[in-house]
Amino acid sequence: MATSTSSCLAEKTSTLENHPPVPPSQATAAQVPLKDFNLPTFPPEAFSAGLTSLILTSDIKMDDQLFGGTTPESRQDATTFLDNLKGLKEVHFLDVFTPQTVMQGFAQAISEDVGFVEVSYTYRHSDPEFLKTLPKCELGGFVREGMKALRLAMQSPDVSERDEEDREGTEEGILTLPRGGDTGRLLERVREAGAALVLLDLTLFEIQVDDLLAILDSCRELKVLAVSISLDEGWDKLVEQLQGKLGGVESLEMVGVPGAKMVDGLKEGKADGCLNEKLCGLLGEGVRGVSVSILRTQGGSWGRGE
Repeated sequence: MATSTSSCLAEKTSTLENHPPVPPSQATAAQVPLKDFNLPTFPPEAFSAGLTSLILTSDIKMDDQLFGGTTPESRQDATTFLDNLKGLKEVHFLDVFTPQTVMQGFAQAISEDVGFVEVSYTYRHSDPEFLKTLPKCELGGFVREGMKALRLAMQSPDVSERDEEDREGTEEGILTLPRGGDTGRLLERVREAGAALVLLDLTLFEIQVDDLLAILDSCRELKVLAVSISLDEGWDKLVEQLQGKLGGVESLEMVGVPGAKMVDGLKEGKADGCLNEKLCGLLGEGVRGVSVSILRTQGGSWGRGE
């Protein structure tokens, strides 16, 4: 499924965390947990070791320090670091929050040879301004011709029953960045430069069915696809619009963003938040698996038997 990339990344980070330290000159992968807005000092050998995978994770809290920004020097350090990693093949920014234009600078700094970029956020129910903190205007720079995988994703927080007062642990689901001019420019860039994409996850943004059809028409190599899509009239209408148009897509995740009519239907029990097996089968013989949800809450999955 489309979420398998997250599992793969989790496995990779676990491997890095548990792997015995190696000399910098022999390292091919690195995971850097950021505790504040300063990158650690890297030994000179790390830049010439042939590093191919870099994972940046962040434990920085959403407080006044974040909105106050970082120093120009620290921003330049981060950009220079990425610029010097000429052998980098993939890069993942997981819950990394930056002042305006910094993420754009990262996009410009990474090598043209990078084939997999991920910018992923975990939705924060406790922060009503959360969506405003995301660099939605700056992500188009990560889309480059020839790349094989792109994830601009919104994840649901892990649910924990241990602390009922912890809103991050008890509130499920996500909200997405609404369709607007920034989304339109990003989608245009994906259509222009995404011909080689095999994996595409755009769940960070709400898109329309016409947007999805345009992407499918331009990105003919797609095998794994995940989107957050406007859902005004239910899944059956959406499947009807997609029938026979998914090309070579084998794994599909659709996060439904319900419109007012759909919301009323869900409340009244007249609308179904899940796809049934018959509807999934109509998507096309090449589709091996489908996962659907309403804003990553109620939902289900379906797989085609061999």
